Amino acid sequence: MRTEAEIIDLSDKKFTVAEFLVANGFYDDAYYLGGYAFELRLKAKICKTLVIPDFFDFDNSKSRKLPVAKTKRTDKDNLYKPFKVHDYEQLLILSGLYTEFSEKIITDLVFGADWSVISKWDESLRYSIGTNEADVKSFLQSIKNMIQWLQKYL
Repeated sequence: MRTEAEIIDLSDKKFTVAEFLVANGFYDDAYYLGGYAFELRLKAKICKTLVIPDFFDFDNSKSRKLPVAKTKRTDKDNLYKPFKVHDYEQLLILSGLYTEFSEKIITDLVFGADWSVISKWDESLRYSIGTNEADVKSFLQSIKNMIQWLQKYL
């Protein structure tokens, strides 16, 4: 089960491991893993906003309280697909924070700079090599700043 609190804890652990990896020279892995810390915080906010008790299993038909009409398997899969993404913008929309986020981007230059750094992240970076220490440290600081902003909504 992954409740909002468990997802936040997982986010903290991913960020801590990313910091450990940077300290030990594993920059590619630190960059990749650090991106998941923010993603997980957004998913925790989605849990809170939509009152989903278990984000990673909320589409499990065995755990549903309401009966589901018979649909094609692909229809059901498509219903939950938006929640299974790694795209920060899509997750911001699902979290209910897109308006607050959009206003802050316009009014806070540091926030906008942090966003410009982290918005380049995606899950395909797991295959990347050659990330340098300075870029990873900047990225992790921006992630930390964005998590602090997001924390006030959790």
